[in-house]
Amino acid sequence: MKSLFHTLLAAASIAAAAGAQKPNIRLSSVEANSLTFRIGQKLNVACVTRNAAFGVIAPASRGAYFISRNSTISTADQLIHSFNVPSLKGTQSYRDSYQWTVPNNIPDGTLWLGAIADYQNLIDEGNENDNTASFKATGYGRMDLVVTHIGSPSSAATGVDYNIPMLQIQNQGGMATDKIVKLYLFLSKDRKWDVTDKLVGQNVIPKLSYGQKRTIPTKFTVPTGTELGRYYLIVYADPTRMLTNEYSSNNQLSVTLDVYAQGAVQPFGTGCVGSNGRVTHDVVPVTDGPMIGRGVTFRMTNGPSTSIALVNVGASNTRMGALTLPLELSGIGAPGCRLYASMDLLVPASTTANGLATRTIQIPSLEDLIGARIYSQFLAFDSHANALGWTFSNGNTVTLGGRVAN
Repeated sequence: MKSLFHTLLAAASIAAAAGAQKPNIRLSSVEANSLTFRIGQKLNVACVTRNAAFGVIAPASRGAYFISRNSTISTADQLIHSFNVPSLKGTQSYRDSYQWTVPNNIPDGTLWLGAIADYQNLIDEGNENDNTASFKATGYGRMDLVVTHIGSPSSAATGVDYNIPMLQIQNQGGMATDKIVKLYLFLSKDRKWDVTDKLVGQNVIPKLSYGQKRTIPTKFTVPTGTELGRYYLIVYADPTRMLTNEYSSNNQLSVTLDVYAQGAVQPFGTGCVGSNGRVTHDVVPVTDGPMIGRGVTFRMTNGPSTSIALVNVGASNTRMGALTLPLELSGIGAPGCRLYASMDLLVPASTTANGLATRTIQIPSLEDLIGARIYSQFLAFDSHANALGWTFSNGNTVTLGGRVAN
């Protein structure tokens, strides 16, 4: 029994000796020159780190200051500053001082400012339970709505609805927002909103707790008739200042947006009946429609089998010289047929055995042509259709789109 007692006593002595060989980094005190914290206020913050062990050197480490909403300071709290602590001999102390500018996201109400010694937990200490110190203070925080991300397209056509699926808003302030507020989207020639900018979309921002982030999908439309070119799409949170206690100098974010015009095709009129049925004409659909600098493919179906055809492209669908369009052609042997476009350009084509004809015409890359309208129609040689020996398709109005150089 005595032998067992001596063994346990020896083991305890060894453990105590081993523990005594470890340093003990202790946070002796933390202080500031004010117990009230206001946004933008400059405060002198200081703390004292001490190696409480005797005869044991503590290696260099790092400490840090934190803001907490409760008295328990941990690394999960809001980090405000970290600092180096040199190697400390036994019982030696080190005082750190720091000028802190109170940030926008300071909590509103009761808070604790604290410090943690060896906050990265790199030192093997004899006592890990005395590394923190803190004091109670009062924060005068604000709401702070910030647009953190705009997942917008890089370009937008006038008159077209676009959706921004990844528009993110965060309350980076120290207090929750107390109202549902507006979110506006503007089209601007610069990155900063002013009253001349165009409102192109809007949504609402729900109430957000402090730190909360929300994705708010939002639509916008650049008005038809907007001058084409380079713009900025500005997303503006709470522009009417509905939140009374808000930090409002950072609630805009912008991205570049190239505004362009889409092309369009609108059929009109009716083709006449030939040997293969009623002749039909359309323009092969492409993304953004007919655009300057691209080819436009004109197409005819139900034309005569294996024959010749003409693509008629005109600048008018109301006049051709002294003639009024559309021009009814029964008087020259083509009953039910009409000429729909002035014959300014005739481009030859040919039909397949099924009566299909296509012809691509390159549109010059001239910005002056953006918004211009041309009118197209197919004429097909069909000796079995009528006395004239030609059939005529319906017409199409082709509006040219395009982009301008920035």
